[in-house]
Amino acid sequence: MEKIRFETARLIVRDMTNDDCDLVALSWGSPEVGRYMLDPYYENGDQLRQMFTDDELSKHEDWTDEFYFVTTDKASGELNGTACAWLMEDDVWGIGYTINHQWWNQGLATELIHGLEHFIRLQGGKVVSSEIAKANIASLKACYKNGFKDYQETRFQKSGTSIVYDALELRKEL
Repeated sequence: MEKIRFETARLIVRDMTNDDCDLVALSWGSPEVGRYMLDPYYENGDQLRQMFTDDELSKHEDWTDEFYFVTTDKASGELNGTACAWLMEDDVWGIGYTINHQWWNQGLATELIHGLEHFIRLQGGKVVSSEIAKANIASLKACYKNGFKDYQETRFQKSGTSIVYDALELRKEL
């Protein structure tokens, strides 16, 4: 059963299901969308389903401090992105998000981030954090548009590769 968590002006944001994994893997496995993700380049939905332990996606009713979402366009119903939110420490929540390549340059990431902020506030969160590769200019801009500020410099390695990115952790007090 799909559970809608929130909506924005143009997006419906709902819990990811096992059935979504095939389309999500295509997106995350693409060179454009998956480029700056910590996750590996997935080749198919089965690889992604294996990442979720204990059939985690079917237990979404039990989620309290870690959430996996897909986004769909309100007008067409087409899956056009993903997002996640997790409790990092105390009242600090981390976020991650993707927008499928054909939907880029429409302000959807900025809109999605704003929706995630509201969702996290409802969970009791006081601070939102996002770690972004410095080379991912579009994602940095989307967070800055939402009022995020530089918190610290970091680095991360893309899983399954030798690629290491210099990154920024950005934070925003809610």
